[in-house]
Amino acid sequence: MIYDEYKKLRVGDTCVIIRTGEPGKVLNINRERDSIQVQAKRYGMGMTKEWYNYTYLAKI
Repeated sequence: MIYDEYKKLRVGDTCVIIRTGEPGKVLNINRERDSIQVQAKRYGMGMTKEWYNYTYLAKI
């Protein structure tokens, strides 16, 4: 995700974890640390809620 997309991102938007290709939903955004909390159904892990830097995600 590029910085301009990150600035326009809102809670409830969908995104993809680049490394695994798994879609997720944005739960929370920490603009001070440039982190996004994503809820995703991860293969082999079930439903997870994790924090990612915006560079590890892609906007759908």
